[in-house]
Amino acid sequence: MSDPTPTQTLDDGTSVPLVAPAQFIKARVLKANKLTQDALAERLGVSRRTINELVGGKRGISTMMAYRLAAFTASTPEFWLTLQMQYDLASHRTEAAALDITPL
Repeated sequence: MSDPTPTQTLDDGTSVPLVAPAQFIKARVLKANKLTQDALAERLGVSRRTINELVGGKRGISTMMAYRLAAFTASTPEFWLTLQMQYDLASHRTEAAALDITPL
């Protein structure tokens, strides 16, 4: 089972909550630009369902979606993939720590 509130440890040892990619897209892409999911889907060249699943947290940011979001937001695909990766790693940290795997 994954942690309910993933956190990230900063360089000074402080633990802060991570923002889910879905929440980030809702706040920084949709709301900040006064866009609907339909409008974003059209601008990115994807279906409304894809955007709905993305902002609903049912779909992660794929490599191609990272390129699309980067082009739309004048950022980089690395930014979007890092956001997703950090969230995924933090979300599964407790579960991964409990794995009973013998190294080679």
